[in-house]
Amino acid sequence: MTLGFSHYAQEAPARLALAAPDGRHWSRGELQAKCNRIAHGLRQLGLQPGDRIAAMLPNCAEFLALKLATAQIGCELLLINLEHEASQVAAALKETGVWTFIAHENVAYIAQHATVDAGFPMSAAYALGTIPDFRSFQLLVDRQVESPPKNCAREAPSELLALLDIQPEADNTHYCGLPLYQREVMDWASQSLNYGHAVVLAEQWDPLHMLQAIDQYRVTTCVMVPAQFERLLKLPQAARERFDVSSTRHVVNITAPCPQKIKQEMAAWWGESIYEHFTEAYTGNQFDCWGYRDKTDRSHVEGHQLVQEINRRNELGELVDAQRNETKSH
Repeated sequence: MTLGFSHYAQEAPARLALAAPDGRHWSRGELQAKCNRIAHGLRQLGLQPGDRIAAMLPNCAEFLALKLATAQIGCELLLINLEHEASQVAAALKETGVWTFIAHENVAYIAQHATVDAGFPMSAAYALGTIPDFRSFQLLVDRQVESPPKNCAREAPSELLALLDIQPEADNTHYCGLPLYQREVMDWASQSLNYGHAVVLAEQWDPLHMLQAIDQYRVTTCVMVPAQFERLLKLPQAARERFDVSSTRHVVNITAPCPQKIKQEMAAWWGESIYEHFTEAYTGNQFDCWGYRDKTDRSHVEGHQLVQEINRRNELGELVDAQRNETKSH
């Protein structure tokens, strides 16, 4: 089984990859070209595998493209909370070994003060938009070629998607209405792309917008928090009935458990598609279906087998690559 966004972009470049908050629809080919340009630009800065890049960005196409691009070249992306104060951002820049800092113009004041407080070199600070003394991120990437960079890293399989038996492609569409600077949210969105799923990205979550997106794009997966379920249930019945949510297959509640009353009402509305995600000390990631527990138990077994198979094939591919390189060196 071959996974990875670049694989699916080459296989079907015209298919929808991303519905961005600004209304633009990115095809797989367009988003892959953006990722490639970012990867080339970062490499020209001298970044090596294992180097760390910090990003302080809102939900946007560039944020997801940056995540995919850093994975391509083996770099680590440090996600910085947009709500952080300058002192917190400065601490992150100083204490985590960041080589490059990319910030959005909406947080210009915080980003400027953080770089000064951290003594961060302005030659390595880039802005999406305009921030005084920051270099332009767009100028960095727009001059680059769209072909894939050489020696790309292999995408790791997603344990979370596999544990729920979420299959590659299979007409899946992921809705993201939570901030991408949250690690689990970013992991779900980026791994959905690596599974060949389309992603619908919202800058700020709204219950009616979410229902409209589920209906329009036939959304199958998303991650949510309890407060969002509560706001959905407060909608008038007429508003709920206006939209078709029958496409949902895996809606995952993260952060905190939901009250039983909310679980019952949402399960009655959305059926057996909602799961609680929790982590146990000895068994790791677990999912509890709000509608039918046996469904989760089966997914856990099949998903675990899928992860093992993907890992086996990746290890085999790395072994073949190593043998090829050894042959070339002789």
